[in-house]
Amino acid sequence: MISGKKLITFFLFLAFGAASLIFVSPAQAKETVFQKGDAKLKLGARFQSRLRLSSTAEAVDSTTGLPAVGGAVNDSTIGRDYQFDFRRARIIMAGQVNKFMSFMAQTDIGNGTGQAASGAVEWRDAVVTLNFSKAAKVSFGLFKLQFTRSRNGSGFGQMALDRPLPESMSTATSSVDGSIGGKRDQQIVLWGNKNKFQYRVGIGDGETTIGGKTDTFRLTGRVHYAFWDKEQGLGYKETYLGKKNILTIGAGFDSQADVNTDNSGNATGNTAVTLDVTYEKPLANGNVVNANFAYYSRDDGNDASTSKGSGLHLTAGYKMGQWFPYLRYATWDAKPANSDETRINLGTNYLIKGHHAKIVFDLESIDYEVDGATKATKDHTVVTMQWQMDF
Repeated sequence: MISGKKLITFFLFLAFGAASLIFVSPAQAKETVFQKGDAKLKLGARFQSRLRLSSTAEAVDSTTGLPAVGGAVNDSTIGRDYQFDFRRARIIMAGQVNKFMSFMAQTDIGNGTGQAASGAVEWRDAVVTLNFSKAAKVSFGLFKLQFTRSRNGSGFGQMALDRPLPESMSTATSSVDGSIGGKRDQQIVLWGNKNKFQYRVGIGDGETTIGGKTDTFRLTGRVHYAFWDKEQGLGYKETYLGKKNILTIGAGFDSQADVNTDNSGNATGNTAVTLDVTYEKPLANGNVVNANFAYYSRDDGNDASTSKGSGLHLTAGYKMGQWFPYLRYATWDAKPANSDETRINLGTNYLIKGHHAKIVFDLESIDYEVDGATKATKDHTVVTMQWQMDF
C-alpha cells in the first residue's frame, strides 16, 4: 500500500514540475546559434523527469530474482514502491554544412544500458545525411533502427507516457558488443520519398554473434504510405497535436543471422516484422482525435525465450484544449507457456506549450498470465507523473 509520505512526495514533485514548466516557457525547439550562407548550427535541450508509485513494495535482487537480503538490490528499477528518475536528459546539436549535407547529434545521461555507465554522459545519436534527391538520401552513423514506427517516433512526441510493451519485446537490443542502448545501431540507411510513399533500407553492425563466428550484418527496412498529409522525414510523432491530417500505413522488418542460440545450443538468427496504422484528425471545434495500432512478431529461434512471440497495441486519444487524455491496450503473447503479459494504460497530457512543455499523468495495470515468485513479477499497478521540457 502506498503511504501518505509517498503521496506527499508525489504532489510536491507535481508542483515543482508544473512551476518549472510554466516559468521556463520554452519558445521553440533548437535555437540557431550560427549561420553563414547555407551552413547553420542549432542547439537544443530536452528533459523528461518522472515519479512513479508502484504497488510492488518488495525489494528484488535482479541476479537471483528473489527478495533482496540485507537491503542489497542489484536492479534499482524494480521492487520499489516509489522512484524518481530522469527518463531522458538530452543536449541536441543539428544543422547542415550545405544543402547536400546535414547532421544531428544528441547526448543523454547514461542509465547503464548504453555506452556509458549510469549517470554518465553518452552519445545517443550521431548521424550525417547526404541529400542526393527527394527519392534518394543516405544517412550513416549511430541512430535508431529503421524498423518500427513507434521506435522511430520521438520520445518527446508521444501521446501516451512512453512506447508500448510489444515494440520493446519485438526489437532486439541494438548492440555492438553490447555497447549501444536505445534500439539503435551503427548503420548506413538508403531512404527517400516518392510523393506520399517512403522507403528505408538499412545495414548495420548489429548484435555480437554467437560462438566467435564472423560477425553478420543486421538488415532493417521500412515502408509507409501517407494517404493524407505526408510524413517525409526519418522521425515520426505519435501525435502532431492536430497540426496534420494523418492516415498512414506502414510495415517493417529486422533480421540478423547467428545472434542467438536455439533449444539445442546451435547458433540461430533473429527475424521480426511489424505492421502499423496511424490516424489523426483535427476537428472543426478545435479538438483532435487520434488512434494508432501496430502488430509485431519476432522469432529469435529459441522456444524458451520470452522475446519469441507476437503482440499488438492499440492507443486512442482525444485532445480537448490543453487536455489530451488517452487509453492504451498492449499485449505480448510469448512463445513459452504461461509467459504472456498485458498492460492497460489510462492517462492524460496537460499541454502547457504543446510537446515543448507538458505534464503526463498515467495509471498502468500490468497483468501476467502466471504470477512470478516476487511482487515485481505479480500483477500490479503503477501510477506515474512525468514532466517534459523541449527547447
